[in-house]
Order: sequence, then structure tokens, then C-alpha cells
Amino acid sequence: MARLPLRVVLAVGAAEIHLRTRFPRFMDAITTHRHRSGNPNPAALEADSHALFVAELDAAIAARFAEVTELEAFAEAVEAASETLRAMIRPNGEGAA
Repeated sequence: MARLPLRVVLAVGAAEIHLRTRFPRFMDAITTHRHRSGNPNPAALEADSHALFVAELDAAIAARFAEVTELEAFAEAVEAASETLRAMIRPNGEGAA
């Protein structure tokens, strides 16, 4: 199929928008709808590439957040250990050399 010129595509899109605003119930009736279930099965989720991408992105963000939280806890532990070492090296709060 040959590519349609840009003006034709824009005109068809504008006509669709006009019809949707003018006759919303009619356009809703002739538009095909996907059946949306409350709990999709894994095969349907894999078939929908956008949903799969969003799920992988959410998992990556959660993993990164867990990693950052772990690193912050490690940094706090190192800071506490350094304070303990400073107190051992400089007893009675003596000033640094």
C-alpha cells in the first residue's frame, strides 16, 4: 500500500475528531473496543508491548530505589564508624591537628 500524503492523513484525522465531538455516541458505537479484564493473564501482558515496557520500567525504578536506599544506609554506617574512630583517636573532644 502506498503511503498517503500528509495532508490526506491530517484531513482524515480532523474529520474523525469532528465526528467524535459532534456524534460521540455514534462514534463510540462504531469504534472497536478491547475487552479489559481486571486481572490480565501473563500471555496477554506479554502481547501488549507498551504494558510490558511500563512494567519493566516500574521494576527497574523499584530496583534502583532499593539500591539507593541500601547505599544511603551504608553511608550512614560508615559515617557512624568514622565518628567512633574520631572519638577513639581524639579523646575528650580535643581539636584536630
